[in-house]
Amino acid sequence: MSSNSKQDLLEWLQSDYRMLGWNTIFAIQKDKADTLLTQEYIRRFKTSSYLDPISGETAPDNGYKVYMQNFVLDHPRLSFDNADITGSRASLRMKILGGNQVGLKQVGAHWYPQRIDRIEPLVGPELRLRLELSDVPGYVADNGALTLDLHNSDDFVVTFSDSRRVRELGGGLLQGAVPRVAGPSTRLVIRQHRTWRK
Repeated sequence: MSSNSKQDLLEWLQSDYRMLGWNTIFAIQKDKADTLLTQEYIRRFKTSSYLDPISGETAPDNGYKVYMQNFVLDHPRLSFDNADITGSRASLRMKILGGNQVGLKQVGAHWYPQRIDRIEPLVGPELRLRLELSDVPGYVADNGALTLDLHNSDDFVVTFSDSRRVRELGGGLLQGAVPRVAGPSTRLVIRQHRTWRK
């Protein structure tokens, strides 16, 4: 509705079901809000905000596997896919900011490097997972921190391959590793683009 006039918008909002009885509108200009959040992210960022680096290799699949060395995960970012109180879903993303990725090909009884990639912040893959919020215990603290317990989460995927199967295998590896580096409680705290270990 960006092409409509202010008067058009006010008339459109007069319908009762659009305002749900409220008489106030709060609007945010997305580009300015994104800039503000990015600046705040940079201001608050420090090395200790990271989880510990993660290393390991995926299970073999058709003679191919991926070795991940010192993968550094960025802060978690949460977005809500719907607002259905009976089946709410959310997506959680963590960008991989650094590390080495080695694609290994099996020839006979031996594994040989087929591809070596150095991961950098601007072009790194992501860890993605879908959350059924009814299965993910969480609470909001007085300071606004949102804590999610990922102990029962699944559907981890790493976007470092065109093969969906390899992406799922990478996700499976990080699914086992995140609890190890995040601590026994497997909790991530999300507040203004910042992560703490509990």
